[in-house]
Amino acid sequence: MNKEKINSISLCSMIIPLCCSTFYGIFSSFVLDTAKTDTFISMILGYIISIIISTIILKLFSFRTKECIQEKVIFAFGKISPIINTLIILLSMVIYIFISYRLVSFLSSQYLIRTNKNLIYALTLFITYNTAKRGIEVTTRVSTISVYISLFLYLFVLFGLFKEINFENFLPIITSNKKDILISSLIFSIYFTVPIFYINIVKKNDLVDSKKFNKYFYITHMFTFLLVFFAIMLTLGVYGINLSKIFDYPIYTVLYKIRISTFIDSVENILVIFWLLCSINASNIILLFIFNSINKSFNFKDKTKGILKYISLIIIFIIPTFLYQNNNYLESFDYIVIPFLIAATLILISFITFIILIIKKYIKSY
Repeated sequence: MNKEKINSISLCSMIIPLCCSTFYGIFSSFVLDTAKTDTFISMILGYIISIIISTIILKLFSFRTKECIQEKVIFAFGKISPIINTLIILLSMVIYIFISYRLVSFLSSQYLIRTNKNLIYALTLFITYNTAKRGIEVTTRVSTISVYISLFLYLFVLFGLFKEINFENFLPIITSNKKDILISSLIFSIYFTVPIFYINIVKKNDLVDSKKFNKYFYITHMFTFLLVFFAIMLTLGVYGINLSKIFDYPIYTVLYKIRISTFIDSVENILVIFWLLCSINASNIILLFIFNSINKSFNFKDKTKGILKYISLIIIFIIPTFLYQNNNYLESFDYIVIPFLIAATLILISFITFIILIIKKYIKSY
């Protein structure tokens, strides 16, 4: 890990797939159903909250720059650090499952109906494993290339949908319950922020231009929000709230509108490529983080660490295989709760770690 050098743009490029991957499945339906025509208000409020949370994560990343997050946890928590690092690994495994299995569920229901879902998931796990095991340089390089391709596809779709918008679908505004708007904002902020935790996959000192990172981070963070914001708002503008909130995959379904007025058939498949690239790259990054955590968190022999990595892969495969066979649960809003609690716990650990590091630095200075 110490020999691998990447630049700030490459690391920041990971923010786009990490953040976008959680929104193209059930979460977009949840936001639309909860805040309705006030969705834009809830997303803007959620983004403001996410800036505050992201700043804390960024401060954690910028603190003790010669150490990775696992080493910071060891310094902060001392003897109980193996428990904390194990918890972070387990939480990351659940987030990996949430992102990758949502994609698998979509592909299975829309394209590969006759293919066993477990086979699709096994293939996804194999692809992400083969990328993650090659290290951070390869992972960020793949992510950067995928981002450029994804943005081209996104702009193509955006251009095709704009003329289909009915601005009356955004009205009336400020009619939803304030509680619903706040709940939607809070959940939006958590889902949008927690993936940013994985910038801690490297030490800040490993960046060849570490002084530029904060600037690139905030630019990419805002740009990613705009991608999500426009995708959901375009869906609302084209279909209206009554139709948008009943679709399992509203951002995907809305692309059927383009086919009516263009010479290109099946434009909806373009966004599938965007979602596929985002989800696969996000899964690559999280799986690499899990592997690095195993390497840095425990004083085991290399052979034992290798076995633990394979065990983690088996667990990642087995959990959804047994728990998520009923696809109806994946499509229900109840499914939102589990990854939300996992994400909130990961953010809480980040906050506590940062506070302890600050306190220890303060005590040491006296």
